[in-house]
Amino acid sequence: MTSSILSPQAFDIVAIDLHARSSFRFAMAALPPAQRRAAETVYAYCRVIDDIADSDMSADAKLRLLAAWRAALYDWRRGTLETRFAEVMVADPILATLPPDAFERLLDGMIADAAAPPTIHTLDDLCAYCGLVSVPVGELYLRILGVQGAPVAPLATALGEAVQMTNILRDVVEDAARGRCYLPAEWLRDGDSPDRMADPLTDPARFRPAFDQVHAAASARYRSARAQIAALSDADARRGVTMIHDSYYILHRLIAGLPDRGWRRRPLEKPIRLAWTLAAVGRGYLGRVLSGGA
Repeated sequence: MTSSILSPQAFDIVAIDLHARSSFRFAMAALPPAQRRAAETVYAYCRVIDDIADSDMSADAKLRLLAAWRAALYDWRRGTLETRFAEVMVADPILATLPPDAFERLLDGMIADAAAPPTIHTLDDLCAYCGLVSVPVGELYLRILGVQGAPVAPLATALGEAVQMTNILRDVVEDAARGRCYLPAEWLRDGDSPDRMADPLTDPARFRPAFDQVHAAASARYRSARAQIAALSDADARRGVTMIHDSYYILHRLIAGLPDRGWRRRPLEKPIRLAWTLAAVGRGYLGRVLSGGA
């Protein structure tokens, strides 16, 4: 993403969406228009600050841009409209009800990640990292989809951890190339320190134990999320959250065994994931139409 659309002053949902390559955005297509607009705005916010943290800019440049986003969040909370981001948030009736602390926790995670890679020795460390960079996203989407009260926190945790673990497993090679490892060190071969970075392409055996155990941990969280989704009393909320679950669960299944395949993706992985996501969107849209939704 170009630096011209990374600032809160230039917040442009359409431009951000055009630069995004995630199939997840297609899962928003079956939502009612008001929810879809709110979900697209949250997606754009998450996409921008994540792209800043993952960019090739210097650490100082990243932190300056993320500090501008911190100021934009304060701007929104105060009700002053000094950035395009704050204008969008205040003008939308759904976005205006979302908890600012979820946006701030997500930003905290990106700032920490931009400054230095997190130290992840145990599964608890990994879950704490997820609590910053992905669980708040789950909270925001669940509220947009109409989930309220007690179910929000445990379902956001299960989904947020499952999704982030899936992304980490998918990106092991790319992260290693940047000198980063998000797999628990205690599960790496011989408990080796992630500070002594190996190449997953030439030494997959070092990463396989951790990969397999994180994949199993993500599987448990997807199962927990499915049970919690089934227990939601609102049918529209169940359909919406199911679409989020399904759009990532297929990726979780497709990446199983990556170290044994030399980190090569399965043939037709992208079309398969897109087809699965579109099928989930179709089921959600049909369910909404049959229930009389707009």
